[in-house]
Amino acid sequence: MMYRVPDRIHHELLNWSRWCWLGDWPHPLPPVRCASAEGQYRAPPEFDDEVAGAPAPIRIQPNERNARLVQQAWAALHEKPRRVLKAEYPAYCGSRTQAARALLMTIREYETHLRYAVNQVEAKFAVCA
Repeated sequence: MMYRVPDRIHHELLNWSRWCWLGDWPHPLPPVRCASAEGQYRAPPEFDDEVAGAPAPIRIQPNERNARLVQQAWAALHEKPRRVLKAEYPAYCGSRTQAARALLMTIREYETHLRYAVNQVEAKFAVCA
């Protein structure tokens, strides 16, 4: 059974991800095209017309104080749990199986490091509460 991150910590880690992506340039740009086999697919222009009049989506601003607490916990982790937490949240790559494979780990090892990292983040919030 896959490890499920507790909801409160999951939301703090999502907040941390948003905060990570807010940095000054040059931070990684979001993809502008589909991840097709050729990498060149672009949506047909008629789809752009449908959303041209739609209001811009509201960006959720991260809670910087909480994001910095997660960042401190992340910085204190050992290398492997740090890489796993980064792969699970700011650099999410689709599934834990794919992330574990990319990090050259088994799923069991990946989830063990994830559980450790989540426990450290949770402990950081318990100390600072």
